[in-house]
Amino acid sequence: MSDNELHVNTYNSLADEYRERINRFEVKDLFLIGPMSSYVRKQFTTETAQEVLDVGCGSGLNCRMLSDEGIKVTGIELAPRMAEVAAQTAPLADIICGDFVSYKFESARYSGVFCKAFLHLYPKEEALMILRKIREILKPAGLLYISVSGAHESSEAIREKVDYAGNFKRFKRIWSETELHDAVQGSGFEISYWSEHRDFNNDKTWLDVWAVK
Repeated sequence: MSDNELHVNTYNSLADEYRERINRFEVKDLFLIGPMSSYVRKQFTTETAQEVLDVGCGSGLNCRMLSDEGIKVTGIELAPRMAEVAAQTAPLADIICGDFVSYKFESARYSGVFCKAFLHLYPKEEALMILRKIREILKPAGLLYISVSGAHESSEAIREKVDYAGNFKRFKRIWSETELHDAVQGSGFEISYWSEHRDFNNDKTWLDVWAVK
């Protein structure tokens, strides 16, 4: 089974549980949606230019939250069942069921790209390609948000998704701070803000990056 097939199987199976957890995540995600929507409205003054792409949009929560802020949103999600949940959660967003890696986007279309818990689902070389593609589809001065699982040393493997039911597996890369920093900058972005936080409930470290094209 390929990494993509494993990914689809896992996230199709977990789509209903993701839906059930929407309310749990909404409050803390306000601290992510606020900066993205504020930046896009300030930097791109016409409404037609204020468009954000949510890569790996999952349940559609962040698509809905951005829509509620008056931002035009497109979400792309590989797992069909999860994409269905996203379309139901965010009826004002345009939800694409497809593979970001192969999907043909218009160059310099988006004023922001929201990439939460997506990049770490790919090996390093593919992740670097994804970063370059994101830069290509961002407008000049467009904003990128990334969150990935982090550790002192990078590693990648097929891992169980232990914070959800069913012991489902998917590929996951754990990024070191230095390696992620170099990857983002090396892809042509200027990092404007960086943070690391610990999720003690699930024994995870998260790296968050805000960067501008």
